[in-house]
Amino acid sequence: MLASGAQGSELTLALTDRCTASCSSCPLQCGPDCCHEMDGRLAKDLIDQASSMGFCRITLTGGEPFLLPDLVRELLEYARDRGIEERCVATNGFWGAWPDGRIEDDVRGLKGFLTHMIFAFDSFHAEYVGADAFWKAVRSVDSMPVHAVIAVADVRGNRGAGAFFATLGDDALDRSYFVYPLQPEGRAKNLPRDCFVEGPDAAGLGAASRKALFVNWDGGIYPTYHPGIPRISSRLGDAARESLAQALSREGILLEKRPGGEV
Repeated sequence: MLASGAQGSELTLALTDRCTASCSSCPLQCGPDCCHEMDGRLAKDLIDQASSMGFCRITLTGGEPFLLPDLVRELLEYARDRGIEERCVATNGFWGAWPDGRIEDDVRGLKGFLTHMIFAFDSFHAEYVGADAFWKAVRSVDSMPVHAVIAVADVRGNRGAGAFFATLGDDALDRSYFVYPLQPEGRAKNLPRDCFVEGPDAAGLGAASRKALFVNWDGGIYPTYHPGIPRISSRLGDAARESLAQALSREGILLEKRPGGEV
């Protein structure tokens, strides 16, 4: 039996590297010219594993997951039916700029499947998604039973979280925010080193989030920074060849068998 539980763990699945933005902070170097997608069968197998291991949260990200709305809906429903309590999608809210409301309708159609939304908006995303469009997307879920959080990547200088909050009006101040230090991963390695906010180093963040895993569209398994940012310098394995439990044990984590299930 594996010991020390995974209860409360989170699995993040990057469904695609295609995105409406090409942020200089992106840890996975996603962008409009990318075209890869995670195989739906692999995604469901990973959700099955997460459920049997007692993971309580699934987050679908990318790239931009709402470029694959049918797959998002299918996987959220699949996760719900397998007892995953929290089912989240992370997005840049790009659809707020779309006049026909197609994506907004798709999002509203997730009622009953979706429990959390992470909207990423900071100085990097602002280069591609305007503030008016972003807030329109955020407001589109206000009528849904969904907990919405706005994630802001912090850096030093005039692109940091302080500058972002200085732009907010009173109507935006009562929302939920999460500020996290940007990490020099992926494309962000090209940013000036002195722009990164001092904070927990990779080892410290790893220890704090050891019960969290990120699986890229190609099956690469990584530990994460919070919230769900892959530490791509520490690849744990390939989801097509080994289980999540094996990847976790490679980090020296022993999982507790979930009551009534096998790891």
